[in-house]
Amino acid sequence: MNSLSVSDAALSRRTLLSALLAAGLAPPSLAATYAPGPEGKRLGALLDAIVEEDLRASPELASSYGLDTGTRAPLKRALGNRSVQARTAAKLRLVDQLRRLEAVDRDALAGMDLVNLDAIHATLAGRAALARQFDYGAATDARPYVLSHLTGAYSSIPELLDTKHDIRTEADAEAYLARLSMFGPVLLQEVDCLRSDAALGVTPPDFVQDRAIEQLKALRAQSPEASTLVAGFAHKLGAASLSPRFGTSAATLWAQTVKPALDSQIAALEKLRPAASHDAGVWRLPDGERYYAASLGIETTTNFKAVDLHKLGLELAADLGSQLASMLNAQGYGRDSLAASVMALLVDPKFVYPNDETGKAALVAAITSKLDDMRQRLPRFFPELPGAQVQIRRVPAFLEAGAPFARYEDPSIDGTRPGVFYVNLRDTSETPSWMFTTTAFHEALPGHHLQQVVLQEGPPMPLIRKLVWSSGYGEGWGLYAEQLADELGAYEDDPVGRIGFVWSALLRASRLVVDTGIHALRWSREEAIAWLVDHGGIPKGMATNEVERYCVWPGQACSYMVGKIAWLNHRERSRQALGKLFDIRDFHRATLAVGAVPLTILDRVVDDYIAEARTRRR
Repeated sequence: MNSLSVSDAALSRRTLLSALLAAGLAPPSLAATYAPGPEGKRLGALLDAIVEEDLRASPELASSYGLDTGTRAPLKRALGNRSVQARTAAKLRLVDQLRRLEAVDRDALAGMDLVNLDAIHATLAGRAALARQFDYGAATDARPYVLSHLTGAYSSIPELLDTKHDIRTEADAEAYLARLSMFGPVLLQEVDCLRSDAALGVTPPDFVQDRAIEQLKALRAQSPEASTLVAGFAHKLGAASLSPRFGTSAATLWAQTVKPALDSQIAALEKLRPAASHDAGVWRLPDGERYYAASLGIETTTNFKAVDLHKLGLELAADLGSQLASMLNAQGYGRDSLAASVMALLVDPKFVYPNDETGKAALVAAITSKLDDMRQRLPRFFPELPGAQVQIRRVPAFLEAGAPFARYEDPSIDGTRPGVFYVNLRDTSETPSWMFTTTAFHEALPGHHLQQVVLQEGPPMPLIRKLVWSSGYGEGWGLYAEQLADELGAYEDDPVGRIGFVWSALLRASRLVVDTGIHALRWSREEAIAWLVDHGGIPKGMATNEVERYCVWPGQACSYMVGKIAWLNHRERSRQALGKLFDIRDFHRATLAVGAVPLTILDRVVDDYIAEARTRRR
């Protein structure tokens, strides 16, 4: 994906050098020479206006980052509109934002202004291409299904209210009730979208519908006193010494508006279920091949074709599978096949925690210990460490069936809420300790938590740059961070932990094969699961969750390995170009300070980092 469709001109060395200076990556005397000009100030105002438009359209986003205060306080009482009309409006808003951004005089910009323009333009252009071509799914993201086991208000809103909606005052409690009263109508809006998409021939595969129905029924079955939305609220009220009458109102809203709306979603899916297709890929959707190509562009921020990614995945998986087999054999786990060897390790009781509350608490404590140790190692590779802490929390029970086994959530912008590393502890026999160790490094330190907090706590940057995600850069960093953990000695006395590291890399290489297999080569769900088990050494239960995730989020699984390869290539060419001048801490400072940029822009950032390093050390 090109960074700017309106211009093929690359960022000049001068302008990107200015970016690094402005970000504090050179002596203060030089950094002080950069200041935004008139067009830079105009761009800043435009970016601020765009982010305000997006926050107003998605109050949930504002609350997720702690931005629902001050002049944005009314957003705390609202939920985003999810109607068919709102979806159309979101597409029109996106196209208009892109038009205004393209009216900025690019030639009049320098430094971080130019990086900011290119980064946001690339993001909006990719999303706009999808929005202009397709009338189904998410308005501006590569999510083809309104309702699935991973998408829908039924999963996101309870989590938002439980973990992001702070309760300190009566106004906060009233805002919570206002949102809860909107939850039912939002669920009904999604039913309309589901029917609209079905009329176009767009419905989730049968197995996805089954997972979604299962999770909807699990939420619907919760009693008020045990529900996430009522019992969690009551606990917050007690902690804030507020009247229990708010809790009584929440229980009433749950019973009278939320449950009937959940019934409507369940009924709508069950009506579609008899005619549901078992075909897994988006190729079966209207113009599905183009949808997948657009999804790959958005998620990887490259122009890679599906066939090329598939071939790359096969090559990497074969190499990593061979390495893994040798390591397993050396530790006494060698069997007739890679899958059998991994299974032998998987069931070794030395690494499996009891599947009860005591065992799950012990596993969380073990992960915490690994992260504490990693934090002590980080100064070797990073000049600044994140101030914001990361918490480990369990995925809510009603979402465990379909949720991935781990994910990370950013801290609030103001630093009042920590980053969160969510772990799915549905069944600890499926996730032994060696599997979680590398995952913790990916999600927390030195992975996503470090990456995001260094950005949030770093030099001033437009708010939109702190909110907009670039999966090729970000997931690439997470996978690269797994390798950094190995290089920092995390597995010096833990050979089985290092097996987990190589196994994790194999999983990400296998994702290239399976994602492209499903959506481009028309593999079935069962073919994809079998490939992950046989060639990726993935336990069948996890392989099933992985495949069903790829089915509803096309292209995203490819961003990990594509991004990691980019990070490793950039580091190596920097090392080759700078020789003795190369300092990995400076490399990380320079590449993290610019925020999550498309990989095409990261190319230029590294070019200028090399030039600046040479200049500074002469």
